[in-house]
Amino acid sequence: MRRLFIATALLLPLFAGSAAAEQKSVTAGQGSESATLTYQQSTNSFGGLTFSKLELQILHGGQSFYEQPVSSHFCDSECLPETFGGGPLAVKDLEGNGQPEVVLYLNTGGAHCCSIVQIFAFDPGVIAYRLIEHNFGDPGALLTDVSGDGRLEFESADDRFAYEFTSFAYSGLPLQIWRFHEGELINATREFPAAIAADARRQLSAFRANRSKGLGLGFIAAWAADIGFIAVCRDLFWRIQPGIDITDKSDAEWKQAFELFQKFDPVKGLEDVKATVAAAPVRTFSNSWGAGRPVASLIASSFVSGHPLSF
Repeated sequence: MRRLFIATALLLPLFAGSAAAEQKSVTAGQGSESATLTYQQSTNSFGGLTFSKLELQILHGGQSFYEQPVSSHFCDSECLPETFGGGPLAVKDLEGNGQPEVVLYLNTGGAHCCSIVQIFAFDPGVIAYRLIEHNFGDPGALLTDVSGDGRLEFESADDRFAYEFTSFAYSGLPLQIWRFHEGELINATREFPAAIAADARRQLSAFRANRSKGLGLGFIAAWAADIGFIAVCRDLFWRIQPGIDITDKSDAEWKQAFELFQKFDPVKGLEDVKATVAAAPVRTFSNSWGAGRPVASLIASSFVSGHPLSF
């Protein structure tokens, strides 16, 4: 997917010579629904922005039905309004039923976390608003019509892949697409095979561009998740020399690898493959396709087929 780098205003201490706070407001509306976010903004002596006293008011049919301070259990103290991209506030019909929802974009602050989306949905049964919120982590979420069918989705990525296999800069984050349906945010990624395929191509391209530098692992892991696989790489020589760390960068390492391979027992190796297949579903990151998808394991095993996988 498009990497959604959401720039974050750094929340710096208020005691560092902050200027006088300025009252700010943002208003959005659609149909009979309108919302206004108010907050105080100031600049400290380091040039960083500080935010405080966030409040949200929602009007339904011209009458005020909600007026509360903004809070989230994902924020340690006060959340920050998302001041980049499309701004912190939107009113959109997320379900296509003629009843718009209020979407509030917040941020916890910090270099790599976290983007929070709050959805306020009017419930005519109780004549009040219900709050649904989701932590989209570092990737954030872009409200867009992914497939062009007139319905809006939140396009994001699986933040759990960040740092899991390599540094953040070289972590591939597989596509995730979320939809607001019947009052809940659901992972609808597998409903968009064309978008998944496009993201898989991007991850594979990034892998090819970085593998010669030894920096491709994060991208190929994301590619594997996109196509619905868990990629499992067994330690081929763990029975012979546990914990060995060997590369293809020197003649000595090549010689050592061939010596170890001569000692390799294919029968025991097949037993290891079977054990890996049995254990693989225990720990899976591949939920980009949504819950309930059968887990498949991809095991590159040149000693069995004679045809190692290549990318």
